[in-house]
Parts: sequence; C-alpha cells; structure tokens
Amino acid sequence: MTAMDVFPTLAEAAAVTPGNERFELDGRSLWPALDERQRMPREELVFFASETPIRGSFMFTAFNDHWKLVQEVEQGLLSAQVSNYLFRIGEDPYERNNLAPRYPGVVARLAEEIHHWRMLYPVAGTRHELVPPPGWRAPRDWASYPRTLDATQDSPAPGMPPAFALPALDWQHGEAGRLIYDCQPYRALGGGLCK
Repeated sequence: MTAMDVFPTLAEAAAVTPGNERFELDGRSLWPALDERQRMPREELVFFASETPIRGSFMFTAFNDHWKLVQEVEQGLLSAQVSNYLFRIGEDPYERNNLAPRYPGVVARLAEEIHHWRMLYPVAGTRHELVPPPGWRAPRDWASYPRTLDATQDSPAPGMPPAFALPALDWQHGEAGRLIYDCQPYRALGGGLCK
C-alpha cells in the first residue's frame, strides 16, 4: 500500500464516491484486500521522487511487486551522474543486494519509465529559480483547482516567452516542454501543440 492508496481505500470502505471529475486518482482502493482478504498484486508502476536538502542531489524510484529501481542523481553545474540500484523487494526487503549489474535490461526499461514520468511531473527543485512551469496559469479560484482553461487567469504566469516563440520552444524542448491544458496534443514543427 502507498500513501496514494489511503484515500481511495477509505472512500470505498465508507461507501463514498470521490468527487474527482477531471483526473483519475493516483492511488487505488485496497479495501477488498482488507475486507475480504483478497490478494491485490500491483503490476503498474508506482513512482516517487525525493529532493534532499543537498543542492543537486535527487532520488527517483519506480517499483511494483516485482522490481524496484532507485536512481540517485548527482547534478553538478555542467553534468549529472546517475547511479542505479535495482532490488527484488520480495526476496530482499532491506534492499541490500543491488541487482542492477545483473539485469541491465530491467534497469533500462524502468529508467525509461522514470524518465517519462519525470517529464510529466517535474520536481520543483530541479529549476534554478522560482518560476512556475512553462504554460502554467493560476486558477481564478483556488478552492476549485484544477479546472478548465477558461477558469484560469487570462494571461500566462510571469516568466513566459511571447506567443510567437512558443512553437520554436515546443520544438526545442520536446516532451519536457510546456504544459498543455484541455486538448489533444499533435506534432507541429516537432513540438506538442493543441488542435
């Protein structure tokens, strides 16, 4: 069970329907495991990121019931070094045996999943200054966040480039580019724009 599973589990136990309308919850209900002792294996990956108080030091992990990959990232001014640690939690719950050298294919697959997840959910600490992510718009009413584009501020957050520069930036930054609201992205000039 992860912290993300607590709310869906309690909601099902209390027969309450969650009010999330726009997004699926990150967790899942484990009430059947508690109430009926059903086994509920986890095939999908769970991701976590932690930023230590040491500048330039980050930890990322992806795990399911079979594997756990921990990536330790040490970021310098001109480079970054990634150390991979792979574990079979069922056989090694204290994470003492790093299996990364023995299973490079598993490391590569899980590392790619972490990379994709990081592009969707950047860690705030990886930015060198405190500015909102590109494309972010403040909601008109924080009590109802998140909402549709028409419920956000009329203009992008400070620090945004002018509109004419966005296609070039989308092309340059690719999957690590700006946030897209309420639309299906399509590729134009190599970047993700809205139809």
